[in-house]
Amino acid sequence: MKEDLQKFVNGSLLRGSEQVDSNESLLERGVIDSVGLMQLIEFIEDRTGLRIPDQLLVPENFRSVDAMDEMIQNLRNP
Repeated sequence: MKEDLQKFVNGSLLRGSEQVDSNESLLERGVIDSVGLMQLIEFIEDRTGLRIPDQLLVPENFRSVDAMDEMIQNLRNP
């Protein structure tokens, strides 16, 4: 899933204009705005079949590709 997230961020959110590393802060770089966050949530839920509970919709869980991957792994293996 981590590779899929990386491709989505670099291809859809950045539109291929630049690349981010999996541990790079998407928030500090300004990659994620409110629309981008909604796109990420939809992508993750569609791709994994998981629903992200409201209490997990916090900046720390979306700060990087690594953080999102960790959140997904925790949802899969509670």
